[in-house]
Amino acid sequence: MSGKHRVTFLPENKTGYFEDNTSLHSAALSLGIAINSTCGGIGKCGKCRIVELNCNEKEFYAKEFSKEFYTKEFDIKKFNTDELSNISQTCSTQLFLSCQQKISKDMVCYIPESSVTKNEQIMTDGKSENIKLEPDIKKIFIEVPLPQLGIKYFDIDSVISALNETGLKVSAYSYKASTNISQLLRESSYKVSCIIEGEELIAVESGNTTDRFYGIAIDIGTTTIAAKLLNLNNGKTEAITSALNSQHIYGADVISRVNFIIENKDGLERLHEIIINQINHLICILCNLAQIEPFDIYKIVIAGNTIMQHITLKLDPRNLAFSPYTPVMQGPLSLEAKSLKIELNPSAILYSIPSLGGFVGSDITSVLTILDLDESNTPKLVIDIGTNGEVVLGSKERILCASAPAGPAWEGACITCGMRASEGAIEAVLLKEGDIEFKTIGDVAPKGICGSGIIDLITKLLHCGIVDNWGRILSSEELPIKTSNKLKNRIKKSSCNLYEIDLIEGKIILSQQDIREIQLAKAAISSTIEILMKELNIGKNEISEVYIAGAFGNHLNSEDAIELGLIPRISQEKINFIGNAALSGAEAVLLSSAIRQKAEHLSKLIEYVELSGREDFQEIFINSMFF
Repeated sequence: MSGKHRVTFLPENKTGYFEDNTSLHSAALSLGIAINSTCGGIGKCGKCRIVELNCNEKEFYAKEFSKEFYTKEFDIKKFNTDELSNISQTCSTQLFLSCQQKISKDMVCYIPESSVTKNEQIMTDGKSENIKLEPDIKKIFIEVPLPQLGIKYFDIDSVISALNETGLKVSAYSYKASTNISQLLRESSYKVSCIIEGEELIAVESGNTTDRFYGIAIDIGTTTIAAKLLNLNNGKTEAITSALNSQHIYGADVISRVNFIIENKDGLERLHEIIINQINHLICILCNLAQIEPFDIYKIVIAGNTIMQHITLKLDPRNLAFSPYTPVMQGPLSLEAKSLKIELNPSAILYSIPSLGGFVGSDITSVLTILDLDESNTPKLVIDIGTNGEVVLGSKERILCASAPAGPAWEGACITCGMRASEGAIEAVLLKEGDIEFKTIGDVAPKGICGSGIIDLITKLLHCGIVDNWGRILSSEELPIKTSNKLKNRIKKSSCNLYEIDLIEGKIILSQQDIREIQLAKAAISSTIEILMKELNIGKNEISEVYIAGAFGNHLNSEDAIELGLIPRISQEKINFIGNAALSGAEAVLLSSAIRQKAEHLSKLIEYVELSGREDFQEIFINSMFF
């Protein structure tokens, strides 16, 4: 191990040997420890803090204080000098950002709970539709006529003839389907199951295996991945699973991941491998839940934002980081799943839903397949609220789409005490008896605040007059006379001489900068909506329906969304929360040839509006920041 340093991470108790100048974050990652890094490792978010213990792990375990240290709940960002001093009496410490601290010696490090990725609340439910089951892929059992001496006979052509006699239209076959057909027919007594994609025979199996016929729909988001296993014989959902996108360790937003690809020679390979490994892991979970084999899965349909789609398909997305923001392709794309090392039936097909343009990806195309904008007489608005927000507005006359780069604030990133929607996150706020009360995910003690909690909190603070329409936290002297002493006492002055709201005894706060981050995120969405309305020359009252998609959107209170100016001030009766509609749309594309054709039609029909080059964008964006 010459030239390498021994580094141990507690409480995981994992040890590795690393070269000089390896970051602690990279070292932890190589050992399978996922440390938060919403900024992509540039030292900006402060979420990856780590404690170096200047003693070895045996000495640390021997100390009585170590038990308290492991179990004590604290926010590492609020870890004060007195606490460090107390710990140092037992085992001296130093605080680092793991992404910035380079290894130059043997080290023992403790990773606090606040720096470790937690299990998330991930939305898998979405708007459901009655879909006529008619998938592009089919599995048919047939009995093929036996060859006879003196009569012209070709094995593969005889299979196709038998298929066409059932009423199907099969006009082609893959090379792979023909390679073992002769032996297969004779071993199965000419009784076989055929898999057809469109009009092409892609595989032949011995005997009647038609009862084992499944497909997967998957939504690959920047933050989360959701997957659904469906029985292609009856359309029934057999299993659903989801997970945090493992790429989050390279940044919470898509641009951080593109920058990682640009700055690292093997960046695309690494991110692609991460997503493929995770897809395969989710496939294993689905199969275990449904008690089937991956071999029984013949098609996978993927939807995702433009960057995630590129990385999954191993297409270089770097040109999306620079004007004029050009993707490699729009799609659709159909290929063998095994070519991407996705572990299904060897003949399984992967279908990538087409995107709409720029950063408006196939996830929003997928959403639109289960809506009726292209048939509507009145304008309808679709908003996918997430790290990479997307907005669509229109009717059968004309439909426009645009990207609203809201950033990861909705996911709790870039927020002082923000966290994703996992156990302990404040998700809702109540005003009761002159003070603030909190509802947390899992009904446990608060550990931070997630996007829906921040929105709810700011709305309540606006109602109380603690925050003004410019987003400024007022001093105690500026507050309305009716403000209770309990609320007044929550207003503190920060080290930056700005005011902040003390939520949990200094451990969880809402800072002035946090409110600015939310203003920027909401302005990205609301200004995009305003520009699309301007392009179509319509007013907010002409919008007949608003559909809000995405996991964050499903936890959003419609009254809060209107109050903050996130969406136009319209009747709440027009607002529909449709959950993970991207996954529902991918499911519809998998189950219905007609829906797949609709997705491809919409990708050609819908016009893409690029905001960055517009002269009016900056002014509209700035005006949209006000509450």
